[in-house]
Amino acid sequence: MESHDSTDGDGPADGADPWVVFAIVDPSDHRVFYVGTLHGARAYRMGEHPRVDERLRALRQAGTAPVFVVLEETRGGAAAERAQVFWVEVLLMRGNRLLNEGGYRPPARTAKPKLTPEQREHALRQRALERGLPENTGQPWTAEQDADLARLYRDEVIAHGGGGR
Repeated sequence: MESHDSTDGDGPADGADPWVVFAIVDPSDHRVFYVGTLHGARAYRMGEHPRVDERLRALRQAGTAPVFVVLEETRGGAAAERAQVFWVEVLLMRGNRLLNEGGYRPPARTAKPKLTPEQREHALRQRALERGLPENTGQPWTAEQDADLARLYRDEVIAHGGGGR
């Protein structure tokens, strides 16, 4: 199977860390009941998710076998987590009741350092300049700029002989 990862932004890389996003399907109603990730060639192991294990045992006791489906192959754990979130959202919107619904917890993010107002203003100015925008983009108008705009508007109205609308 050709490896394609649409969720990591970098695409697959040769020799990169292989992950699989998979779904477990109940053959009685053809509905997905779990979306998970696996690293490398490792298979799902009983005992990892008690609610999933309970459902798998019930299927086997009923004489049926669950269907495991590969949804996506990714490179790297972060890409696999993003793909899992994507597939959980898609399947929930399609009416599947997932056992891991609400069970996904994204990795903890490191807190960004608080910027002083001067640092924030400098960062905004730099970002604007990098994007070719005026240096004061996103900043409130000064009283002088407001007066200039009012004067320009007044001069434009007078030049065209209009007053109001």
